[in-house]
Amino acid sequence: MAVEFGVDGYAHLLAPYDDDDVGAEIALHEKLLDAIDESDTGQLTEDQIIDLKIMQGQAILESHRLIETDWRLKEPGRFLPVNAIYQLTIRPVKNRGTALQKRLQAIPHYLRGAKSHLQTLPENIP
Repeated sequence: MAVEFGVDGYAHLLAPYDDDDVGAEIALHEKLLDAIDESDTGQLTEDQIIDLKIMQGQAILESHRLIETDWRLKEPGRFLPVNAIYQLTIRPVKNRGTALQKRLQAIPHYLRGAKSHLQTLPENIP
């Protein structure tokens, strides 16, 4: 997500998927929603208010998806880091070659970990 939003420093990483990382992502969404709820919209333009509502809606949907549906079991195809590689071809990234090389090198370990994770509850995989 950081690469998609143009944040430097994450282009060499693949998306984490262990329980601690998913829990941290849920907590991040909750904090974002709290911050949006506490925002003073009186000084925002109409476009900024719309952007804030879109951000809030996206955070609610993503939070609900993370809590209610464990993508790791329901959508195992997301473990394949195709989008992570594709991002590096379309986004302006510092040290693109190094980032691409590190992501490609991380894929075998990443997929072995995904396989281990999926083997814990294989009956839940569609």
